[in-house]
Amino acid sequence: MKKIYMTLMISVFFVLILSGCNNMTFDEHLGNIEKIVSESLDNPNGKTNEETERFKFHLPFGADIKEKKENNVIIEKGNNTFILFNNPNEEYDSETLYKSSTKDQTGIIKEKTFEQNNRFGYYIVREIKNDKYELTVGIGGIKMTTKSDRNDLSDAAEFMMDVISSVKYK
Repeated sequence: MKKIYMTLMISVFFVLILSGCNNMTFDEHLGNIEKIVSESLDNPNGKTNEETERFKFHLPFGADIKEKKENNVIIEKGNNTFILFNNPNEEYDSETLYKSSTKDQTGIIKEKTFEQNNRFGYYIVREIKNDKYELTVGIGGIKMTTKSDRNDLSDAAEFMMDVISSVKYK
């Protein structure tokens, strides 16, 4: 009986510790996304290890390509699916994809744009249902979108900016 009680107590202790590990507020997640996008514009990822017919890009460790098309790549990492889109007719300083992404303001909680190093960057966070969000990040004619839980937004933004800041047209 003592052994069962001790196992139960240890289990409860670990659950309490793990639940306190990700106690960032939603505003802190949004602040992290802003920092990640801004820093990626200042320090683009120069490494590439994957390519399509039109562009090369860096695919981080642990991610897999599920589908490649002329202008789209569907990437999976863990339980998340990411869609990488590029418009080769738009330069790195283009605002076209951002404007088309924000034309419908439904559900947009936060959006921010940046102009750094001849690059136009942005992020858009849209609530799609309770604690489920659509995150879009972009640089000029390149954007990436995913659906994420609130607590995964910062990690998703970091992954996404690692990919899109590496895109180089052939």
